Amino acid sequence: MTNTNEICRLEYFYGTLATAYKGIIPSLTAKDFCMIEEGGFVTLKGTIMAMPEGDYDSRLMHEGKELSRSALRNGSFVFKVDAIRIREAKNLQIDVVQKGRHVGTFLLKREKSDEFYTSAIELSDDLRELSPHKLVASLRNRPGLLKRAEEIISIILSLKRDWRRLSEELNSFAKDLYWADRAAFSDWYRVLVQWSARVCDASLKESSGRAAANFLALAELPLDNSPEPEGSSEISIWLEVLRSTGVDMASHLHQSVTILKRVNERFPGADITPAANELLQSLRDHVTNAPVISNALMERLRSILIDEDLLALEDCSEKKRSETMAYLDATERMIGRHEYADMFRDIKERTAMLLDDSGMIERLYAVLERNMRPPGLFFRPFHSFRLMP
Repeated sequence: MTNTNEICRLEYFYGTLATAYKGIIPSLTAKDFCMIEEGGFVTLKGTIMAMPEGDYDSRLMHEGKELSRSALRNGSFVFKVDAIRIREAKNLQIDVVQKGRHVGTFLLKREKSDEFYTSAIELSDDLRELSPHKLVASLRNRPGLLKRAEEIISIILSLKRDWRRLSEELNSFAKDLYWADRAAFSDWYRVLVQWSARVCDASLKESSGRAAANFLALAELPLDNSPEPEGSSEISIWLEVLRSTGVDMASHLHQSVTILKRVNERFPGADITPAANELLQSLRDHVTNAPVISNALMERLRSILIDEDLLALEDCSEKKRSETMAYLDATERMIGRHEYADMFRDIKERTAMLLDDSGMIERLYAVLERNMRPPGLFFRPFHSFRLMP
């Protein structure tokens, strides 16, 4: 009978992409990696997750010398090497290559020849907490969802994260997972919320609104459908994550207010004060940065505009901004007293115009067209008019 000796077993084996690699692979992560010695040979095998279609091969290397080569089929590789060549090695590497182009590398190390090999890549604390093996364990019998889960994990583990794609993948996966497997959804929920929030923190200005909408949608799933106690537990996680991130709630004011109002009604024991204050801070940032008409210009316009047009411009004025900031100060006091019903009642209407830059500019332009268009006058585009920052 042939003796079998396990030299290494890693549920997940993390590699690094080459610095010069510019292809579509987001990260290198192999699952179910093992090294087994049997009959004088060592077999190494594993499967690289989320490998796109293409002509790839892998090469087992030791100190610059190739020990074995394996074509990648659906991400899987298998090497079989004389045990003598492995026995004394303290480091090994597996290179992934596409048509002669180096894609990336997995590194193995051990201090002594009789020890197990371990991965040479140390993950950061937040990535170690991801625990991919625990997340995918509940999806073993759902190959479609498992494949998507592994793609999400690959994006998260990438040093070149596509934040916009990650936001959309998390949002779509969460909805499908919720209706397919509630237990798996509960296992995944904290990861989904945490990384959706991180997208909001990392997103560029032009994509932050969509990222915020996706984050907010993660509260709607349990809020609309989950029974107790799962619903309140998941909402508590969402509120906890929201407290420590910079989600731009004001960019989706109606959605944000509706969620907080429903949380307060359905789960009266949930503490929405930090979330309400996050919303308030987001509103303050928007109102502070809104382009408004200065008081001086409004005074000059009073002598040439009819009352109807002046009233329209008042909603875009410096005075309106001051009034709105005063209203937000009063709202903060309502939150401090837990008077949420009063806060929810008119906050959308009182702040809506100053959150809508394009609506303000359209209103200003409409007034200008009605009052300043003699025959033959050429108008500059609206962005040429100077408003207060």
